[in-house]
Amino acid sequence: MSNYPKELINSIAQSIDAGFICFVNPLSKEMEEVPQLFIEDPHEYEMVTGFTAETMNLKYTNWETYLTIEPLRSHDSFKIMEAFADEMEDSALQQELFNALNRRRPFAHFKAIIDDSPFRQAWFDFKQQKLEAYVNDELNDSSLDF
Repeated sequence: MSNYPKELINSIAQSIDAGFICFVNPLSKEMEEVPQLFIEDPHEYEMVTGFTAETMNLKYTNWETYLTIEPLRSHDSFKIMEAFADEMEDSALQQELFNALNRRRPFAHFKAIIDDSPFRQAWFDFKQQKLEAYVNDELNDSSLDF
């Protein structure tokens, strides 16, 4: 059972899928998404966008406590693609996906196959479900410290 609203978990999952780092206030249940580049290299982010920490008016820096939810590592994203292929009932497409995952540039090959298949929406739904489970686990494991 989650201590966080489903809408918040859904929103965080979508944000981390888009490459944002999310900061969550465990008391108010507010979320703020911040570009990963800003966190990793604020100077480069400013050079590319013109935005600084001051001009971005970040809320999380004023919160007493916050949880950080980062995008999945490549290895974890790969596992989600493997799990989707593993559950595929269409054996021809399943084999095609496994072949793509075993080639160089597996993410690009997997995406190309899925985008041209009738299972495109099923993939997005599957990935969203896995991301939401990841976010839920991260939020609830981290909130034990408060």
